Amino acid sequence: MQNDDIVKKQLDNELHMHHIINNTNSYNFADLVDIELLQQYACAFYEATGLPHALLDPDNNILTHAGWQDICVLFHRKCLETACRCQQSDHYITAHLHDDSYVYYQCLNGLMEYATPIMVEGQHLATLFVGQFLHQPPDEEMFRRQARQFGFDEDSYIEALHRVPIITKKKIEPVIKYFKMLGHFLTELGLERKRQLEAANQSEQKFSKIFDCNPELISISTLKEGRYVDVNDAFVENTGYKREEVIGRTVEDLDIWVNLDLRAQIIEQIREYGSVRNAEIKFRTKSGAIRTFITSLEIIDMDGGEHLLVTTNDITERIQMEEELRLSEECFSKAFNASPVSMTISTLEDGKFLHTNDAYCRTLGYSREEALKKTSLEIGIWSDPADREQVKQKILANQSVKDMEIVFTRITGEQRLGLLNAEGIEIHGELCILSTLTDITDLRKMELEMTRLDRLNLVGEMAASIGHEIRNPMTTVRGYLQLLQQNQAYQNEVECFTLMIEELDRANSIITEFLSLAKDKAVDMSRANLNTVIKKSLPLIQATAIRRNQHIKLQLHTLPDLTLDAKAIRQLIINLVNNGLESMSPNGCVTIRTFAGNNYVVLAIQDEGHGIDNALLNKLGTPFFTTKDQGTGLGLAVCYRIAAQHNAVIDLDTGSNGTTFYVKFPIN
Repeated sequence: MQNDDIVKKQLDNELHMHHIINNTNSYNFADLVDIELLQQYACAFYEATGLPHALLDPDNNILTHAGWQDICVLFHRKCLETACRCQQSDHYITAHLHDDSYVYYQCLNGLMEYATPIMVEGQHLATLFVGQFLHQPPDEEMFRRQARQFGFDEDSYIEALHRVPIITKKKIEPVIKYFKMLGHFLTELGLERKRQLEAANQSEQKFSKIFDCNPELISISTLKEGRYVDVNDAFVENTGYKREEVIGRTVEDLDIWVNLDLRAQIIEQIREYGSVRNAEIKFRTKSGAIRTFITSLEIIDMDGGEHLLVTTNDITERIQMEEELRLSEECFSKAFNASPVSMTISTLEDGKFLHTNDAYCRTLGYSREEALKKTSLEIGIWSDPADREQVKQKILANQSVKDMEIVFTRITGEQRLGLLNAEGIEIHGELCILSTLTDITDLRKMELEMTRLDRLNLVGEMAASIGHEIRNPMTTVRGYLQLLQQNQAYQNEVECFTLMIEELDRANSIITEFLSLAKDKAVDMSRANLNTVIKKSLPLIQATAIRRNQHIKLQLHTLPDLTLDAKAIRQLIINLVNNGLESMSPNGCVTIRTFAGNNYVVLAIQDEGHGIDNALLNKLGTPFFTTKDQGTGLGLAVCYRIAAQHNAVIDLDTGSNGTTFYVKFPIN
């Protein structure tokens, strides 16, 4: 090894590395490793391998070095141009230095350089440089040209070149790995030793601070007698004792343990398992109040004897709150599940069901398992998704949803009318919706039916009061018109008389329908079969259909006899069939079906028209409401009156393919 002092001075002055591994180190390499001893290792390693190397800290201070070559120290570093080449090589290596590998580079002066960082716990503590050697015999002619180019003494320069070690790349890689592992190993040892010293110095301070500042109650007592050695401030504040009242006295003296035998049992558990964690233990305060603590206990050696370290946290209020919460949740759960009103809890954002009660499942037709797997939109409950968005926006605005009418869809596809109420609730930090749904479909139908019946009753009372009073004068007028029609003196007005008589007859037929609505109109009830009534009405119905170039089809099933007013039922059938015929184009067909089921005999009259506008459905059966140019608005009203007289119900199903009226007669 030559000119080590010169090498160190040269590197200190000229080797200004700008390393890219940027971190603030908590430790210095020199604080963790004996540098003098490491320098001895470096020299011995160089003597054994002939491999030049150096170790620098992150600030580029040389920590150890060995074997720098004369060709660099005496020639390359002393010439301004070749020194600049050296610095360019140094900068390249530093710019490509990475945490987990090494970088190598053939410097512009022709020699090899390697570098690798020494990393400990992600911190860059030092950099190992291995260089000033060749991988293969040198191109002597190239170095001679270099000597002449930069004005070196050619012979001296070539002699220095011959002293440069030749080391293959295969050999250099394990050397670098060895140095890196050695540096890491020594640094880890030093770091561990430093930490142990720091921990030893801080342990007592930490324990003291933790003991005094801990909000949990901490006490230390002798294991055998239970005599208190120390207690912290929290113990004093929560038990009501002063420190001097506790220190030196035993747990038995103070009667702190509600169950003193439990202390002995816990000590046995500690000896068996090492410690006891989170045990619920009752302690007595100075006032005599018994409180529940979550307690951890373990045995510690202190002053040459065994002591019991007890850490407790008062959970009395928490237990009371948990019990109150449990009772509250139990009450809510029972009320939720037992409620006859459909109730759900769902997430606000996506409508995923969290809870549904039995009433909800019955109303919608889904099982609880089916409902909880999907969102309300996926399950298709909201016939109009805009309704849910409206509910969502109200909940987000901290508003309640009160008596909102919505259309919901059952599992069968049936749409029903519901009354929705909803409130926002927070569950596990997520805003959810607690909602109730009341099916008011039947109620609304009943309200409409009551309104229709009220109108029918009113019209019926009017019909009973004034129907005959109108018909009698009209009969007189018609008779005189017939006499005038036969009088030869008025032969030129015969057509006018004929038209007047036809209009009177039309008015008379309207009055006849009007009188059929009379509230107290007598009915002639007898046992009859609905199929028989239909067959007797068929010729008249078919005649009307033939005139309109339309068809009648019968699908009659075996029926039990009913108590009917056959004449009134025939009128009901004719009215419904005529409505169907008038709604269709030529070649259309009206189908009359009968069947029995669920304690009902059902008459179904189906047309092939274009259906009824939804906006008109609630007005059907209202006296004098009609959409026909020549209609009276009494045909369906008469049908509803006849159905009511037979305790029957009229329903309908309408769509673009036609309308079906169902008249359901109770069998009993």
